[in-house]
Amino acid sequence: MSESTSDDVILNFVSGLIERRIQIDTATTTDLWSLLRASPSPVTSSGFSENDYPLSAYGSVLAQVPQLSNLKRVPIPPELVEKFKDMQWCCSMGVATEITRAWLVIDSDIHFWNYEDGGDVYTFDGLQETILCAQIVSPKPGVFREHVNHLLCVATTLDILLLAIIINRPGDFNQSYGVVEGSELHIPPEILFSVPTDNTPVLCIKGTQLGRIFLGAKDGCLYEIAYQASDGWFSKNVKKINHSKSFLSYLMPSFLNFSEDDPIVQIEVDDSRNILYTRSEKGNLTVYDMGADGWSLFRVTAISQKSIQTSASYSVSSIDKSNFKSIVHISVITKFESVNIQLVAITGTGVRLYFTVLPFNSPQSRPSHMHLVHVRLPPGFAVNGPPQKPTNVHQAHYQKGLLVLSSSKSDETNAMWLLSNDSFPFHLELKETFLLREIDGRSWVIAESPTPPSPYQYHSCSQLFIDPPTVVTQNLLPPRRLILLTPQGSHIWTKLRPVDQLKQLFLHAQTSESQLVHDFFKLYREEEACAMCLMIACSNADPQLSEWATRAFFHYGGLPSINFTSDAAMSAVSPTMVNNTSIVAGSNDVAANVLTPDRRFQPGQISTPRQFASGNSSSIFETSVSPSGPTLRYSAKHEGLCIYIARILGPLWNGRIVTPAPLAEDGKPPPLTSSLSSDDLSWFVEQLMQLRQFLLRNSQFVAPLQRDGHLPTQNLNQRMLNFIKPALPGDNSPFQDQLRRKYQGEAQIEERASFLNIQKFIERCLEFIHLWKIICEHQFHVIAATVTMDKQDELKMMTFQAFFIKGKLIAGALISGLINCYLDDHATTDAISNRLRDVCPTLYSKDDALISKATELLQSSKALPSRSEREKVIAESIKLFKQVSGVIQLEPICEQLAEVGAYLGIVDLCLTAAERRDAARFALQFYHNGEPAEDRQGLTAFTIRRACYIPILRALEQLSKCAEDKSREPSVPKAPGPFSPQKGHHLSSEEARQLSELMICAGLQSSDEVFHATFYDWHFEQGFPEKLLRIESPFLESYLRRRAEARPEHLPVLDVLWKYLEKSRQLLSAARVLERIADRASIPLDLLQRLEYLARAVMCAKSAPLSSSQDAEFLQQLEEKLEVARVQLSIFNQLSNLNQGLVTIREARNRLNAELFDLQTLYNEYAHRLNLAESKLAIISCADAYDPALIESLWKGIIDRMLEDCQDLSLESQMTSVGKRFASVGTHYASSEKYFPLYCVLDYLETKAAALQFNPTWVFRTLLSCGMSVTKLLPIYDQLLKLKGSTHVKTIINSVYLMLEYIVENPTMIDVYDRSLVLRLCYDYIKQYIIYIETRLPSHSHEFLPKFRSLEEKLKRLL
Repeated sequence: MSESTSDDVILNFVSGLIERRIQIDTATTTDLWSLLRASPSPVTSSGFSENDYPLSAYGSVLAQVPQLSNLKRVPIPPELVEKFKDMQWCCSMGVATEITRAWLVIDSDIHFWNYEDGGDVYTFDGLQETILCAQIVSPKPGVFREHVNHLLCVATTLDILLLAIIINRPGDFNQSYGVVEGSELHIPPEILFSVPTDNTPVLCIKGTQLGRIFLGAKDGCLYEIAYQASDGWFSKNVKKINHSKSFLSYLMPSFLNFSEDDPIVQIEVDDSRNILYTRSEKGNLTVYDMGADGWSLFRVTAISQKSIQTSASYSVSSIDKSNFKSIVHISVITKFESVNIQLVAITGTGVRLYFTVLPFNSPQSRPSHMHLVHVRLPPGFAVNGPPQKPTNVHQAHYQKGLLVLSSSKSDETNAMWLLSNDSFPFHLELKETFLLREIDGRSWVIAESPTPPSPYQYHSCSQLFIDPPTVVTQNLLPPRRLILLTPQGSHIWTKLRPVDQLKQLFLHAQTSESQLVHDFFKLYREEEACAMCLMIACSNADPQLSEWATRAFFHYGGLPSINFTSDAAMSAVSPTMVNNTSIVAGSNDVAANVLTPDRRFQPGQISTPRQFASGNSSSIFETSVSPSGPTLRYSAKHEGLCIYIARILGPLWNGRIVTPAPLAEDGKPPPLTSSLSSDDLSWFVEQLMQLRQFLLRNSQFVAPLQRDGHLPTQNLNQRMLNFIKPALPGDNSPFQDQLRRKYQGEAQIEERASFLNIQKFIERCLEFIHLWKIICEHQFHVIAATVTMDKQDELKMMTFQAFFIKGKLIAGALISGLINCYLDDHATTDAISNRLRDVCPTLYSKDDALISKATELLQSSKALPSRSEREKVIAESIKLFKQVSGVIQLEPICEQLAEVGAYLGIVDLCLTAAERRDAARFALQFYHNGEPAEDRQGLTAFTIRRACYIPILRALEQLSKCAEDKSREPSVPKAPGPFSPQKGHHLSSEEARQLSELMICAGLQSSDEVFHATFYDWHFEQGFPEKLLRIESPFLESYLRRRAEARPEHLPVLDVLWKYLEKSRQLLSAARVLERIADRASIPLDLLQRLEYLARAVMCAKSAPLSSSQDAEFLQQLEEKLEVARVQLSIFNQLSNLNQGLVTIREARNRLNAELFDLQTLYNEYAHRLNLAESKLAIISCADAYDPALIESLWKGIIDRMLEDCQDLSLESQMTSVGKRFASVGTHYASSEKYFPLYCVLDYLETKAAALQFNPTWVFRTLLSCGMSVTKLLPIYDQLLKLKGSTHVKTIINSVYLMLEYIVENPTMIDVYDRSLVLRLCYDYIKQYIIYIETRLPSHSHEFLPKFRSLEEKLKRLL
C-alpha cells in the first residue's frame, strides 16, 4: 500500500470515529416533547415520581455536586440609594443584559449602572412626566445611524418616547456574556419619536429582534409603536397601533362597553417562530401570529385562566386545583428546544403548564390554536421525594431547560428555586435536579446574561434542529449567568456546567481519586467524564487542576478489552469467520437507550474500513457485527478523546466551508466568502493545539506497543486465528489468566494504534484550519477568485469534513493563489512562506517554499534594467526550481520563464524534471520494447515523462507563431503619437526565430531519447514533418523505423522515412519503403500516386549499387510491379471511357484506383469479366504469353470496339477518332511482331475501312502513325495482294498505289539515312505491280497502269 493510500485510510478511519460521535450527540438530543412524554391528547403530567427529581437515586453525588457558583453581590450604587429619599410617585427596576446594565426609575428620572461592578452610573433626567414603564429594545434596521444599536422605550403618563442609547468607547467585547467592558452609556436628550398614551397607562414593553415594539396597556389592549425613517435625519412618521380592537370599536361610545378591563402585564415574543404571547393580570393568555417574515400581526386565539385551571385539574386530579390558579409568568419554548411545545406558563406554586399552538409535528405551520398538553409539578409532590415545595412564587424565569423561581418567604427574604436537567443529558424522560437558596430582599427582576447562540444553530454542521444538552456544548459555550435584582442590589450566580462541577469536585477533594469523583464518572458515564477531564487538562488555566484531570483521565479511563459474543467456547475460527470481527466502543448503555428498541443506535459497532497505524506499519480490516468471534471494546479514555474531538469540530464538521450567495443583479457569480471568520477559526486552532500538546505530554498512551519485539503488522482478525475463548471470570487457572493477558495485550495494541491515528488526524485538521485562517486574513474572496472555476464549484459544495479528508488539492490551489497575490503585489514571500511552513508543513513543504522563492525571483527580474543582472537572477531562480525534490507544476513555472524570455531555462528545467521523475528509466525501456500495453509501470513512467516535455513544445509553438507574425517586424507606425508597448514579453519575428532554433538545439543535445521521440512526434502533430530531414540526430532513424512499424498506414512517417534514407544514401532501404507505401492498400493513395511511388522505388534501386543477386532480383521485381501497375492504369483508363452509370463499372474503377492487383486478378476480375480486349492484350503482353489465334482475335475485338464506340459520329469524325485510338494502342505494340500481327491487323482494317467507305489512305496512314515502317507495310500489302481473291484485289492494289504515291510525294518522312533504300524498294515494287497488273489484272490495266507508270517516272527522278 502506498503512503498516500495509507494516509487516506487513516483519515477515513478517524473521520468515521468522529462522525459516529457526532451522530451519537444527534441521537441523544431529545425534544422536550419526548422528554415530557407528552401527547396531543389527553393532557399528560409528570412530577409525581421520585425519578423526576432523583436526588437520592444516585447516591450522594447529586446532593454534593455544586449546581451554582458562589454568589456575587453587587450593591446598588450609594448615589442611587439616596435618590429614594426624593421619590414622590413610583419606582421600578429592570435589567438590560445585552448592555450589562441595570436601571432604576424614580418618578421621571431613569438611572443606569453596570450590574457587574456597580460602576458607570448614568442618569437621564430630561423628562417631566412620571415614568410608568421602560424597556431597552433593538432598533429597526436602516432607520438610525450605525452607532445607535439600542433604543430606550419609555412610557410616561402622557407619552410614549423613543430615545437613542449610545455606548461610548466600547472597549473589548466579552464574547462569553456579551459584556461591554470599560464602556460608557450615553443617552442624547433629543427624543427620536413620541406618541401620546391617550390616557391609557402602559404596563409592559417588549421588543423583537426585527425592531418592532409592542406595549401592554392597562385597558387590556396590545399596542405597537410603528415608526419609519424619512428623508431627513429622523422621521416623525410614527403611530400607535391597537392590535386588540377593530376599527369599529372606536366608533362605539365608551358607555356601551360593558367588558371589564384585564390589563396586560407580560408580553413574550418567540423570535424563532415569529409568535407573540400576552399574559393578563387575571392569567388569561393570548396568541398573536406575526407572520412567517415577522412583520405582520393578527390575533389567533386566547385561553382563559379558568379554562387552563380546569384542564390542568382534570389531568392532575390528585392535588388541589388551587395550585393552578394564578399564572405569574410565561416563557417561550423556541423551536430549538421543542417542535411541538411553544409556551410554558408558571403558576404561583411553581407548576409548569406546557402549551402548543401549532399543528402536531408541523413546525412550518402558523399558529392556529392554544392547547394545554402537559402539567409538570415542582419538587415536593412525590410520595418518597423531598418535602420542600415552592410557594408564593411571584417571579420566574425559564430558558433552555433552566427554571428559576422566586418565592416570598417574608418581606425581607426570598427563596430562589433552581431546576435543571443538565445532570441527565441522555435520558428518555425529563429528570431534573433542584436547588434552594435564600436571598436577602424581594427580587424585582430575574434575568439571564445572553450567551452566544448554539453553534449547532448557526452552522449547518450538525444538522440539528433541537439544541443539544449542555454536556455536548459545554466546550463551546460559557456557563450561564443568572441575575436577580433586589432593592439591595444585583445577585449574580453562574450555573455550573458538568465540567465546572468536576473542577469543583477536584478542588473540594484536592485529589482525583475521591469517591465523589468516582460517582461523578458513573453519573455521566466514564467516556463523557473522560471528555470533561480532557477539557480541564487542555485548558492549562490551573496546573494543579490539569494534573488532577489528567490523572483522572487515565485512572478512570479503563483499558480496552476483547469480548466474545458467543456463549459457547470456540476452539478455532475459520478464515471466513475471521473476516467478520467487529469493534465495539466503550460502555454506552444509557446512550443506547435513547432510541426505541427497534431503531436503537449502535455507536459501538462500526461497519467502515479501519486503519490502525503501529509505528511504520499499518493494518486494514473490514469490521461488521459478527454472531460469534472477538470484538474490540475501546476504553473509556479512547471514547472520551473521540467525544472531545467531535465536540470541538462538531460546529463546523458538516458545514459548508464557503457561504452560498445568490447571483448578482448583473448575472455574474458573487465572490466566494468564508463561512467562518479568522476570529472564529482561532478558537478551533486554540482548542486543537491544546489537545495536541496534551497528547504530546502524555505520549505514553499514544506510542504503539511492540509485540514479541516487532510492531504489529497483522490486523486483529489475523492475530486471533485459532483463538480459544477464555472461560468465565471466575475461572482463575493459570491457563485462563494467560489467555486473558494475551487478549488484553491484543486490545491495547489496537487501541494504541487508534490513538496514533487520531493524533495524525488532529495534526491534519490543525494544518487545514490554520491554512483557512491565513486565507481569511488575506481577503478570502480575492484568493478564492484565483482558483479555477472547477475548484470554485468544488469549494461551494465542500464541507469542512470533506476539506479535512479530501481537500489537499483545494488547499494547494488556495496556497498557490495566496503566493500569487504576494507576487502580483511585488511583495516578498519569505514571511508568508515561513508562516505556512510553520503551521501547515505537509500542505506547504520545503519544496513549496523553494518554488515560492524561485517565483519571487522571476517576478523581480522583470524590473531589473541590466540584462546581465536579469539573467543572473533568472539563472538563480531556475537553480532553485531544480532543487525541488518533489513534483512541481511545470506549466505555470514555464509560462513565467517565457514571460522573462528564459526559453533555454524551460528546456533545462523540463528535461531535469523528467529525469528526476523517472530516475529508473522505465519509460525508455517501455519505448524500446514497443510500448506494450501490459507494461503498466512503463506506461505510467512514459506518460509522466511526456507530460514534462509539454511546456517545451508549447513554448516552441508560441515562438513559431511569433516568427510567422509579420506584425512583429519593424514598421512605420500607422499614426503619429506616443509609443504604447504591448503587454507581456514582446519578441520580434527574428528574435522568436533565433530563440526557437536555440531551444531546438538545446533539446537535441540531450541524450533523453524519450524527449527526442516526443519532439519528433510534435513535428508530425504540427504538420511540418519535413523539418525533421534537417535534423542531425542519432535517434531519428530508429524513431522513424519504430514509428513506421507501429503505424504502418501512417503515410507522413513513411514519407519522412524514405526521404531520410534517400538523403543518407541508403537507397535500397528507401526503395523498399517506397514499395511498401505503394503496395499497402490501407494507405489512402490513388493509382497514379502508387505508380509514382513505384517509379521512385525503381529509380532508387537503379541508383543503388547492386552488391548481390538479391538486390538485382529486388530491382527486377520492382520493374515488373511497375509494369503491372501501368497495365492496371490502362484498364482503369479504359473503364473511364465506358458508361459510368453502371454500378459494376463504377465499383471496378474504385477498386482499381484503391490498390494494386496482380496480372491474374486483373485479367480474371476485370479484363475478362468486362470483356476488355485491349486490357486482355496488355495483360498477355505483360505476362509474355503467346497465343496467335487469341492475339488476332483480341486485335479484331479492339478494332470492333473502337468502331462501335464511334458509330454515331460522322464518317470523317469516325476516321479521326478511331485512328487516334488505334495509334495510341498500336504504338505500344508496333515494335513487337508477336503481339502485333500486322498481316491480320492490316487485312482486318482494310476490310472494315472498305465496308465503312473510309478514305483508302486511312489504313496505311493509321499504321504509319503507330510507328510502323514502310518496309514492313509493303511486304504485307504484297502478301495480301497475292493471297486475296479477286473481290479484294482492286481495293488492295488501290491502297498500295496510294501508299506509294504518299511516299513519293513525301520522301522527307523517311529518315535520310534510309531514304535511298526505301525509295529503291518502292521502285522495285512499282515495277512488280506494273507486271502484275498487265498479266493478272488486264481488266483493270487501263485504270492502274498509268498511275503506276507515272509513279515510276517520279521515282526515277528521285533516285
